[in-house]
Formats: sequence, structure tokens, C-alpha cells
Amino acid sequence: MFYTYLLRSESHPTETYIGSTSDLRSRLPAQNSGKSPHTKKFIPWKLLFYAAFPKKPLAEKLERYLKKRLRPRFHHATSNKHAHVTRGNVLHDFRFSPVQIDLSSPSSC
Repeated sequence: MFYTYLLRSESHPTETYIGSTSDLRSRLPAQNSGKSPHTKKFIPWKLLFYAAFPKKPLAEKLERYLKKRLRPRFHHATSNKHAHVTRGNVLHDFRFSPVQIDLSSPSSC
């Protein structure tokens, strides 16, 4: 499986990170370890959202979509955890709330 995920910084709640991975269980601890220059200054991170896909290109496509369409508007919407993304004549309504998963259990991802 391949995953697209959205993180929010617990120390800087207006900061978000969007990424994709083939190993969701190890990704959050890796982001919180401080080894990545892209996420280091805003640790700790918490997982807000993830989507699972059978193929890598699908996960990467959603990652690009979220980075292009959602991220600029997400900062404005974090206070009510609600973002609207308009594409053509269609209004997509995204509601985010923290996701609790047990990273030690294979069945949770």
C-alpha cells in the first residue's frame, strides 16, 4: 500500500506538512526525529489525515493535488478544521480532525 498523509505541527499549529510514503508506520516517528530538514523546526507533528492506495502514482497524485490546491487555503481554515476547495463548478468540502492510529499494530494502517 501507498499513503498520502497530512501532518500538523503541535508546537506551531498553523504549520502543515503533506507527503506520501509506502510505510506510514515509520513516517511519523521519522518526521518527529528531527532528521528531516523540511520538518525539523516544527516538531512534534501529529497525523491529521491519511489515504491508502494500491499504487504509488495514485498516492503521489493526491499529494500533488493537496499541495497545489489545499495547502494555501488550509492555513486559513485551521481554526475551524474546515477547508473548501473549489474546482470548476464543484465545491469539495474537506473536514479534518486528528487521526488516532496505533503505529505498532500492522492492522491499523
